[in-house]
Formats: sequence, C-alpha cells, structure tokens
Amino acid sequence: MLHVAYVTAGSVGVGDLIHGLALRRAAERRGSKMRVSLVAPSLPFPAVQALPDFHPVAVDAAPLLDPATALDTPLGGILTALQPDVVVVGHFWAPVQHLVAPLGVEAWLLVRKSPAQWLRGHPKMPFPQGRFARILEMEPVGFDVDGIERWPPLVVANHDECLSRAEARRHFDIDDDHTPLTLIFQAGEAGESAALPVSTPAGGQMVRVDLRDPAAIFPMALALAGAEHVVTGAGYNAYWEARALGSFARTHFVAFPRRLDDQQWRLDTCGDVDVRINGADLLAEALLGG
Repeated sequence: MLHVAYVTAGSVGVGDLIHGLALRRAAERRGSKMRVSLVAPSLPFPAVQALPDFHPVAVDAAPLLDPATALDTPLGGILTALQPDVVVVGHFWAPVQHLVAPLGVEAWLLVRKSPAQWLRGHPKMPFPQGRFARILEMEPVGFDVDGIERWPPLVVANHDECLSRAEARRHFDIDDDHTPLTLIFQAGEAGESAALPVSTPAGGQMVRVDLRDPAAIFPMALALAGAEHVVTGAGYNAYWEARALGSFARTHFVAFPRRLDDQQWRLDTCGDVDVRINGADLLAEALLGG
C-alpha cells in the first residue's frame, strides 16, 4: 500500500487541511491502495480533531528553516515516525524544505492563489524548486515557474457522495419541503461566521453552521443541495465546491481579507472556470501511477 503524508502549515481555518482530506476521500474511492495520513497544526474544530490518522503538530519556523535542526522538530519527528512513501505538501513549502532529503522521501507541492513571489521566495530563502518532484497549481493563478502543472481544483466530495436535498434538509430539521432554506457557514477565523450577512426570504428559515460546534456537519460540501440560498466566504474550498457541485448560482460569497490568499481575485477571475473533473481524483490516480 502506498503511504502518503499530506502536510500543511495552514492554520487559518480548515482550508488547507481540506485538500488532504479530499485526497484521502479520492484514495478511498479507489479501494485500499493508498493510506493518507494528515499532518497539520492543531485546529479548534471538533470534527477535524476526530479525523482518523490525523497528527496535529506545532510548526516552529526557526528550527524548521535551519537544515541542522529541522529533523529534530515535532514535524520532523512525526514524519520520521510515519515513514511515508510520498509527502504531499499543502501550499506551505518552507517548513518541509529541509526535511525531504534527510527523510529520503519524494515530495509533491500543491499551490493555490498567493502573491507571485510565493514560488520565488526571497534572497535569504529562495524557493527550492528542486526539492519537489511535481508542483501542481490547483486553480488558475498563472505562476511563472518552469515545469509547474495546471491542475483541476481539489474538491472534497463528488456529486454522488453528497446528501440529496431531502436528506440535507432533514439533517437541518426542516420538514417542510417548500420552506426556503438559507445556509450560512464559514470555517475561517473566529467571528467571521457571525459577520456574514443575513437575508432570509419571507417565510424562509436560516441555518448558521459553525464548525466549532461538535454537531456541525463536516465537510460542509455534503449538505449544499439542501439550501436555496448559501452565504459563505470566498475561500478556496467554498468557492470551488460551489463550482463543482452546482450551488454556485445560489451562493453569495464574501471576500475575507487574507495575507496569503486573495479571495476577491477568485470572485473577479474564476467565474467562468468549469470544474469537470475533481483534481483530488486526478491526484490520487497520479500518485498511484495512473
């Protein structure tokens, strides 16, 4: 069995970890040929903390950026213990750059929207392109890097895995099939969900989902079919799930400010991008040598 460790240092919300979960679910669709371990900072979401084979880790920048100490860090220790065949890195390349060679493991890098210099680095820490066997651009950013591969967005579920409209509405305790449902969700920084605008049609119902609630459905993509209106942030997962799963036209996106993500760019640029294949399925196939 191929053992893949998905590693991300993303700590604002659940976004980057979801890409690893999307890969795991894609692997599961192919049977028992691949194990996907998830390695990421601890996140304040009960559903994430309960994920199997999830290894929360403190990502301490200074020792990880020093080749003499990187392997002795908590992240180095977890990867040494896991002994994966391949490490798939979710966007944040710097923490793993000095771990690849001493671990003797192949590494693939997934990148999403970020400033142009993300794949250049800076004079004191240039981007170590040679450390990565493949670099996959998961949305149409247009990074100017030799050898980068344009890849379909990774989505955590396919159509046939999602709840039907009736099933999703029952999950939210809505028995009347004619009552319009407005679904509001956001899994970013604390307080962002409450900041999303509320506009419920007359006679409709509103459900606000907070991933900090132990009862929250996870992943949220599974329940999108139950709502006539969806309100959420324009982060990577919410945006591309809407494009892939058919809820885009009934979704109102709010672009939250991020240091390493431009959510307004997604709204301004990607509205005509069709998602015809789940990039997670393609990634699992590529890892398995398809």
